[in-house]
Amino acid sequence: MYAVDTPRALIEEDFAVRSARPTSVEGDSAQMQGALRHGAPSRGCPALHGPVVVLHGTADRLVPQANAHLFHRALPDARL
Repeated sequence: MYAVDTPRALIEEDFAVRSARPTSVEGDSAQMQGALRHGAPSRGCPALHGPVVVLHGTADRLVPQANAHLFHRALPDARL
């Protein structure tokens, strides 16, 4: 799930942080099910008020970058 140019040292650091507090198989499964059932990325936007900054990585391999643009359009005070 890392960008192809991610330095190996950063990947190992990430593994160390994650392994210090591992999640359960049930927790991982519940998170994936929640993401799959969520629907449109902007569905929960009406609950957000005030200025918002939408950030998205250009090398994200899990969440499509187009989602950032959907959020940006759905939030009147958002910056992308």
